[in-house]
Amino acid sequence: MTASGSSAGSPHSFIFEDKFETLDPSWDKASDRLSADKGALVIKAEPGQGRWAISQSDYYTDAAICVDATVMNVPDPNSGFIAIVFLV
Repeated sequence: MTASGSSAGSPHSFIFEDKFETLDPSWDKASDRLSADKGALVIKAEPGQGRWAISQSDYYTDAAICVDATVMNVPDPNSGFIAIVFLV
């Protein structure tokens, strides 16, 4: 999965934007399964397994979220998925 910073979501000013030029420590330590590459967050899951990344950059009481995401390299295109989860 890749997710890239985008300004397509809202014309308003940003409180937080991650352009993924490097992996911010708020996502976790970089590894072969989690990295920033060419302006995208790259998450690699083991076959048949899920993988997640939780940004711990801050807490917000109101937000508009905009994400461009792509599932890549799956044997069955219907088997991959991407989700944005909000913890409240």
